[in-house]
Amino acid sequence: ELSRAHLSLSHRAHRHATAHLKDHLGAIALDRLRPADVDRAYVTLRGQLAASTVRRIHNGALHPALARAVRWGLIATNPATDADLGTLDDHELVVPSPVAVGAIIAAAEPALAAFLRLAATTGARRGTLCGLRWSRVDLDGRSVRFERAMVVGADCLTEKANKGRRAYVATLGPDTA
Repeated sequence: ELSRAHLSLSHRAHRHATAHLKDHLGAIALDRLRPADVDRAYVTLRGQLAASTVRRIHNGALHPALARAVRWGLIATNPATDADLGTLDDHELVVPSPVAVGAIIAAAEPALAAFLRLAATTGARRGTLCGLRWSRVDLDGRSVRFERAMVVGADCLTEKANKGRRAYVATLGPDTA
């Protein structure tokens, strides 16, 4: 078994590998793992998980782990390279109308309403909004600077750089400020 530390996998990728792949591939010896085995695992996972999760398991856990095994000489080829992810159609995103968003904000308690309004007007991700600090809010200049994000770890919340590791500034309308 290749440990997370040896593979340099993120905690999230390791959690996916452990939770979803171990049941399907864990009993197969590394040198006996074939693309067909990976295909069967993906068929099952596509029936259980969102398409983005199956992609994340493939791109963030299994493929890199097996690539490392190739580099280490444990296997000759990466079985995940030739595996078929199949059709991974994401569910259609249903976006509420501006009227519905306004109704949700109006019905919320004041602190939550402010959070929801900021989310709706900036398009910032949930974790990025949760990582926002008052020191990065300029009400007079009507802007916010998003630099950090909060992510759920194994048993705790962790602060990290934004997705893409880039800070950005969002301008606020007068009503939002």
